[in-house]
Amino acid sequence: MDFVVRKYEDNDFLATKDLLKEAFGVERVLKSINDSNHFQLVACCEEMVVGYLLLTKVDDPIIARCYFLINYVCVKKEYQNKKIGYLLIREAEKLAKDNNAFYLQLTSSRFRTFAHKLYKSCGFVIRDSDIFRKVLE
Repeated sequence: MDFVVRKYEDNDFLATKDLLKEAFGVERVLKSINDSNHFQLVACCEEMVVGYLLLTKVDDPIIARCYFLINYVCVKKEYQNKKIGYLLIREAEKLAKDNNAFYLQLTSSRFRTFAHKLYKSCGFVIRDSDIFRKVLE
């Protein structure tokens, strides 16, 4: 099986909506994210979308450089363990480098140990920190 990673297109909406629901239990609302701070990637097998990744650019005015956050890395269950996540992250890394990013960052729940193996295989290291969040409604 050959897999191709490419930029998201609007006709990928339903497939990515299903992927995000399956992997994270979230409902995708926007069909298109068209701005210079977000990059969406999809992995395809025979033109079927089987993986998704959202990359968000963050400008850091203190160091006068940007960094990128990787969000929503997900692969359709029947296509997991085929290096698709690895391919998505490698393409995200290329995009970040092309945009002169200082680093890539992501967060992952402690229980997603399989995902942690993927991130480590891509060169990510675990930082000694905790994530704090306050939901504003």
